[in-house]
Amino acid sequence: MAELTVIVAEIASTLGEPNIALIQRLVARIGPDAALAFLVEALTTEAAGGLLTSEGACQRTPGGVFFYLMRGRIDPRDRWRIWPQDRPQTEQPSEPFKWEDASLISPPCSQEQEPP
Repeated sequence: MAELTVIVAEIASTLGEPNIALIQRLVARIGPDAALAFLVEALTTEAAGGLLTSEGACQRTPGGVFFYLMRGRIDPRDRWRIWPQDRPQTEQPSEPFKWEDASLISPPCSQEQEPP
């Protein structure tokens, strides 16, 4: 655990990233080696001119480049655990089932049935 804390601190300080909790979740989920590889790639990308935001209006921060690269490349299940807000929502029925609507599913039974 101490090793992960050192790696998280190193990544945060190198990137100047204040979101330590997110970096902790990332390192815990994908492992220190993969996190450090993304750090190297983010720094390389920054040295080459960096990345623009999705709107193209401004430059991503070094931490933003790091998170962007990770988010696009890690397994979706890992991504959903790190960023739960990205998890696809299951569709809910528009309204709950009502017994009055049962006749739409199956025709009503006849009350006058002859015995067999």
